[in-house]
Amino acid sequence: MPVAFMSADKNAEQKTKASGLGVVNFIQKPFDSTTIFGKVKTLLQAKTAF
Repeated sequence: MPVAFMSADKNAEQKTKASGLGVVNFIQKPFDSTTIFGKVKTLLQAKTAF
C-alpha cells in the first residue's frame, strides 16, 4: 500500500528516514488542495496497478 507523509519539517534527514520506512510521497506544508488531490490520485492509481 502506498504511503504519503505530510510534514512541516523541512529537514532532509526526515525525508530520508520516511523514505526508508516505505513512504512513497513526502508532502511538505504548506500545501494546497490541488497538490494533495493530485498526489493522492497518483497514489491510488499506483495501488491499483499492483
